[in-house]
Amino acid sequence: MLANLRALFVVVIDIIRFKGGPENLPTSTTLLACVVAAFAAATAIAAAQVATPAQQGWPAEVFGIVVTLVWYQVSLRNAKKRERFVQTMTAWFAVRALFVPAVLPMSAVILADLAAHRTTPLPFALATAVLSLWLLAIEVRIIRGAFEWPTAGALGMVLAQEFATALLFGILLGLTSNPG
Repeated sequence: MLANLRALFVVVIDIIRFKGGPENLPTSTTLLACVVAAFAAATAIAAAQVATPAQQGWPAEVFGIVVTLVWYQVSLRNAKKRERFVQTMTAWFAVRALFVPAVLPMSAVILADLAAHRTTPLPFALATAVLSLWLLAIEVRIIRGAFEWPTAGALGMVLAQEFATALLFGILLGLTSNPG
């Protein structure tokens, strides 16, 4: 069991280092569920460190996970590559589970500085940008491999998914906060 977990971790680290891809992960819906749960836990822990009690909430996190899973399930089915869904999403959420504990608090500090009209120290801002862009590059590479698209197409897909999630969440939040 521990050897399998170590092997899985090595594959995820290879994906982060651009030396492997989702195709190196086992196709297991149980593993996908565990990785999604680990991502949710990592996000909740990171958010608890930086968010106010009003900002913390499982509905937003669960909504983001569901939209991401549905988005890529439909997209891969339309591209006739449905068999790649489990490995692609396992890689997607495993990578995010490793990055979120660093990127989320760093981004929160920058947003707080912007709100308070303070200047964020340049090294901190650069480190946040580098980590965020590295995560984006990994996600684009995962999607590029799943769909067998050029990088520009994969980048468009990743950005469209993020925009759709934010838009749908904004619509849902607008509907629930203004019942009239």
